[in-house]
Amino acid sequence: MNGLTDGVEVRVYATDPLSSNTDGDVCGDAREVASVDANTTVNSSDLLAVALAFGPKTTPGYIADMDMNKNGVVNSTDLLFVASHFGSC
Repeated sequence: MNGLTDGVEVRVYATDPLSSNTDGDVCGDAREVASVDANTTVNSSDLLAVALAFGPKTTPGYIADMDMNKNGVVNSTDLLFVASHFGSC
């Protein structure tokens, strides 16, 4: 229920789809993924990074880490994922 498919969680993020906090720290899996700069706080800097990477993986600005759902394109779905996890741990 964190917005990622189970397959993406397992293959890409190495998280457990049955757990909201696989590693048992103070930060849930979804927020850790949404914090693209890995500081466990999701804010406007994360949104900006995703927005700047908009486009399919064939474009020069595409950054795989900004493609939250790993569907080959950074778009509004990825931006929504980040926005829906705003906050800090």
